[in-house]
Amino acid sequence: MFFMIYLFLLGILFCSFGIYQFLSGKPTVLSKKLLQKYNLDDQFIRMHGILYVIAGCILWGILLFYRGSSGNISAIYAGLILLGILYCVELFFIFKKQRNIEKFPVGEAGKGCLLILFTALIAIWFRPFPLIDLLEDAEKIQISIQEFGVDAGGDAYIDESASVELSSEEKENLISVSSQYHYYRNLSSFKEDGTFQGFPNEIIVIYAEENADTKVIIITSMQEIVIENHSYTMPNSWELVDDIKSGLLS
Repeated sequence: MFFMIYLFLLGILFCSFGIYQFLSGKPTVLSKKLLQKYNLDDQFIRMHGILYVIAGCILWGILLFYRGSSGNISAIYAGLILLGILYCVELFFIFKKQRNIEKFPVGEAGKGCLLILFTALIAIWFRPFPLIDLLEDAEKIQISIQEFGVDAGGDAYIDESASVELSSEEKENLISVSSQYHYYRNLSSFKEDGTFQGFPNEIIVIYAEENADTKVIIITSMQEIVIENHSYTMPNSWELVDDIKSGLLS
């Protein structure tokens, strides 16, 4: 979610500044230092504004294709390649206008590359992970459910069911259901504290045993999943909780 908001805002920034630059013929805060340094004329400034609009549209295109392809990371990488090509086009036009290799904007090229690198690192960190990868090789799977609430007297309670070992058929059903879900890193995923960010009223605990090693997966109803004490984001986690309850624990 953070990455999508980042792309959306970055797209707005480039498009709005590019349109202003194209209509006014004046550089914006994004390009003022670069364009004034190389004494480029109004016509080039307007053309440069079009490049910014194209960059913003590419960012929105990445966002739309990423959403439409159910989190396919290839859409992000393809968009980053297009942005890199577009930035090379920008530098080519500046160089062609200057006709002087000694004035090639190396510093600005470095800043642009850093921006693309930063976006790529964000894409890599927040890329989706398929839930099925955690379960498909498990030899044995157990599930328990916990419900949290407050009784009539105002006291908090936890209603926890005993762990249930899934049969071969139930395990295959769970694996099939898990293939439809992905989870993402968030800003606190690097911490190993196993704490929830919200206050779920329901969680499902999955114990997946593989090669004598048991992996603990906690799925909450608050768009969160905890794997081996690391917290991750799962936007539709409540749907997974409902699917598991209705299909396996009913």
